[in-house]
Amino acid sequence: MKFPNDKIERVDAINEKYNGHIGCCKSHIKVLENILDNNPEGILIVRESEILYKNTELENILGKKFHLSKLFTQKDQKRFDDLFSLQIKSNLRQNIQLEILGTNNERISVDVTLVSTTYEEVDATLIIIKDISVQNTLAKEKLRAELAEETNKKLADEIKERINAERLVKEQFLRTKAILDSSSNTFL
Repeated sequence: MKFPNDKIERVDAINEKYNGHIGCCKSHIKVLENILDNNPEGILIVRESEILYKNTELENILGKKFHLSKLFTQKDQKRFDDLFSLQIKSNLRQNIQLEILGTNNERISVDVTLVSTTYEEVDATLIIIKDISVQNTLAKEKLRAELAEETNKKLADEIKERINAERLVKEQFLRTKAILDSSSNTFL
């Protein structure tokens, strides 16, 4: 499989004077950090309420300075805090959809996933925040389009039914008129 040259990013090997394996490990760590920093989803690693790591995408969404206790709208912050506590107690993966307050205080729909992890040899929680506002907008538009299509089908069926009913009424009228015309000659 060949990758385009503009998609390839070379990472220089880190030379370790006494042990080449350590240099290799450090190079791999650098590559993984690069992946985290350039991830299209916001990544946050926390221990209790202390932020240990945040990637650039999260800073793009929330700005440079933010606090774990003020990430979401007031209603959703309580839901997040409850889920965060549950995740710490159970160590089970948790997932929820919430509204976050962006850099300009705009509401952004996000999917939030909480996972137990180890970061720099301490137990921590990995929080992945994915902007789903575009998907939600597309889903609403798709639903509107489906509803419009269904309404159009119903209207088309009603129009056909009405045309058929008008045709039957016209036929009945013509029969009745013919009967009346023929019977009027009889009574004279």
